[in-house]
Amino acid sequence: MRHFYHTVRPRSGECGSTMIEAVICMLIICLILFGLLQVFYVTAAQMVTDYSAFRAARSETVGFKEEIVEREGKLKAIAASGRMRFPIDMTSESSSDSYPYSTAVGQFYWERLAIIDYMEMRRTLKYEYWNPAYNVNENHSTSYTVTSSSQGDTFTAYAKFLDYPWIMPMRRAFVTDGKLNIEGESKLSKQSTVYLE
Repeated sequence: MRHFYHTVRPRSGECGSTMIEAVICMLIICLILFGLLQVFYVTAAQMVTDYSAFRAARSETVGFKEEIVEREGKLKAIAASGRMRFPIDMTSESSSDSYPYSTAVGQFYWERLAIIDYMEMRRTLKYEYWNPAYNVNENHSTSYTVTSSSQGDTFTAYAKFLDYPWIMPMRRAFVTDGKLNIEGESKLSKQSTVYLE
């Protein structure tokens, strides 16, 4: 039995066009992948912001002072607030030399210690996305605010990240002004009056 092998020889310039097509396909796949990662990143920040607004409204309904309500809302937004700036600056390059806890695990360690003091008004916490002055990324001036209002027995809390970092490549194609605002709102009724009548 005889086998005939036929070798196909590419015409001139055919090898180069195949490589260019492969590169274009890889770029499109990478753009889709980075876009999905950005969507997941923003979705997680939206969920954290909504939860922060809920906790602030809950604090308002049980009668905490305005400053405690704001601190409670900010505390619940830590997961989307970037790196710690105070009491330990996790963003500076010298922090890895001076502190053994300069990683995400180290930040968790310091947060565990500082959160109780923060809620008891004995300590200040600062994060990368809470205030433009704390932000080391020059392309963004991210800030975070928690406000609340009441109307009768209904308390409304608003949590908002202004200019949240949009880290996707070629973001200008999707966001015209390059800024991404993430807002959360929660309304709760003060139900204690019903039970105490």
